[in-house]
Amino acid sequence: MSFSTLSLRPEILGAITDLGYHEPTEVQSQVIPAALAGKNLIVQSNTGSGKTAAFCIPALNSIDEKKRVPQILILEPTRELASQTRDEVFNLSRHMRMGSLAVYGGSPIWKQKEGLKAGPQVIIATPGRLMDLMERGWIDLDNVTTLILDEVDQMMDMGFAPAVTEIWEGLKGLKQVLTFSATYTPAITRLVDSHMKGETESLILSKAVTVDSIDHVFMRVGIRDKYPVLKRILERFPEDKVMVFTAKKHETEELERYLYRDGHKAAYIHGDMQQRDRMRALKDFKDGVVRIFIGTDVAARGLNMNAIDLVVNYHVPEDPEAYIHRIGRTGRANASGQAVMFVAR
Repeated sequence: MSFSTLSLRPEILGAITDLGYHEPTEVQSQVIPAALAGKNLIVQSNTGSGKTAAFCIPALNSIDEKKRVPQILILEPTRELASQTRDEVFNLSRHMRMGSLAVYGGSPIWKQKEGLKAGPQVIIATPGRLMDLMERGWIDLDNVTTLILDEVDQMMDMGFAPAVTEIWEGLKGLKQVLTFSATYTPAITRLVDSHMKGETESLILSKAVTVDSIDHVFMRVGIRDKYPVLKRILERFPEDKVMVFTAKKHETEELERYLYRDGHKAAYIHGDMQQRDRMRALKDFKDGVVRIFIGTDVAARGLNMNAIDLVVNYHVPEDPEAYIHRIGRTGRANASGQAVMFVAR
């Protein structure tokens, strides 16, 4: 299958060509035709599968460019994911006469209010900030026909279930819902089953517990030896792009300082940072200004960071799912990768 065989607008096909996409990934080849047919979708797939483009492409295909009102609503659990998805929408719609806007906390709400006045057809939002805009009467979602819930399990873990339910129930013109998640718990299934209306198709594209393309290594390390071992690993792989996951926010900053002292360029991210600092850290890592990225689990889910060679778990994560999402930063898009976990002794 190629993108040209799908019933897509020429403007979208042109953008796909510009972006260098050749053939759809597995999730794209199954999601796009079903979504174009108007079906509701419940999709379970591995991280790094190309799902963002899988839901953006059919959603953009349905846009009425003449109507300058929100028609597509995409909910994301974090501001980084909202910003990242907005970038994907912007790239795929580059030849269309339409607008998109990301709204999330940590950014001035009055700027987002001004952005809404321009009449964007696609809104990418975190549930909390969207509820704030709705309560202030600054956003009209009466013309939204497509709702996309991305990383549903993370939204539920973050306590967004009531907000998602209220937003969903308030979309009176809704025609299609697409949900994407690495896992579907009974609570998520109940939420979806109680609100989904019309023909629905479930696409379980991966049940894998781990990513097969990743080599996993577990190292028993004394607490005081963790940093020296980390430093030796980084010196052994001087060209690799590396992500290091810590358990606590202050450790991200401490590790960055130690690494800088020892001649390694690194950036860090955690939940208490200002949005501009978080975005700058992500940009520096993506642009190759630094090769080491340190983060708490806020950085583990969904962020589009390709070509990562090595993931280091500085601490054992709290549950198996957290481990899966952490190591999912490497071994993406059919590439190989390595994951190391320090186990304190």
